[in-house]
Amino acid sequence: SSDEMPAHRVTISQGFWMDVTEVTVGSYRLFTQATARGDPPTSGFAQGDNHPVVNVSWQDATAFCRWVGGRLPTEGEWEYAARGGREGLIYPWGDKLGRNDANWAVGSMWGRLAKGRDRWMNTTPVGSYAPSGYGLMDLAGNVWEWLADWYDEGYFATSPAKDPPGPASGTLRVVRGGSWADANLRISNRFQLSPLERFNTVGFRCAGDEGGGLSP
Repeated sequence: SSDEMPAHRVTISQGFWMDVTEVTVGSYRLFTQATARGDPPTSGFAQGDNHPVVNVSWQDATAFCRWVGGRLPTEGEWEYAARGGREGLIYPWGDKLGRNDANWAVGSMWGRLAKGRDRWMNTTPVGSYAPSGYGLMDLAGNVWEWLADWYDEGYFATSPAKDPPGPASGTLRVVRGGSWADANLRISNRFQLSPLERFNTVGFRCAGDEGGGLSP
């Protein structure tokens, strides 16, 4: 789509860490118990403690990451991690998408069939599929992931080639990665949501500067 253009090379010069998996229901519960922050609304479907937490706003995700000594990843960091050290990939694992690669929807989300390793109708336990080149799980499918950046459709035309920080302001925040209800899991695919909204297709993972904390 137009907001993915122009294709451009980005250098991430600063070391950073990123959670191997999306933050889980169980981990998020520890956060709400410790901080007296309210639990997110129910997802509308069964989720175990090892499934990614959903129905969290951008503010919720930011607060959790701060609690564990981190932050949300930038859009540049997320794409760097998803590519796993390999240029030109369509997906974190290669150039073809199959039912054993990720948790995603074929056709209508309401008419999808569980098949292969993708045997769940909604979210899957984190880490159910092969990792990316850097050992990270579920960077495509399962749930969209909140990122730190404001969304700007034309940002890539003017963004710096080194450590892009994202736009200075905006009204929507970037989400990446696709979800259990989507068929477009390309690494380069971008989407945007209000930071106040909560959806049962959206979760997050934390990142941080090198040497920082890790999620529980």
